[in-house]
Amino acid sequence: MDDEFRQRLEQRLEQLENRVALLERNQYLVAAGQRRSSLRSLWRRPPMWTFEQYPPRLLNLTAFPPVPSI
Repeated sequence: MDDEFRQRLEQRLEQLENRVALLERNQYLVAAGQRRSSLRSLWRRPPMWTFEQYPPRLLNLTAFPPVPSI
């Protein structure tokens, strides 16, 4: 290998090692950010006990078929 190519290769390898070291140091921040984003998606949903999607309706028992006799 010629010296210029070797120096560029070593420089690029050093940059990659520095990036990996930075990611390893900040790994807990990345994990916390992912947990926070998943919690944020839960906050955007309406709670189960609210009727925001459909208004409540009365139950019409005559709409059901009769109970079969035994």
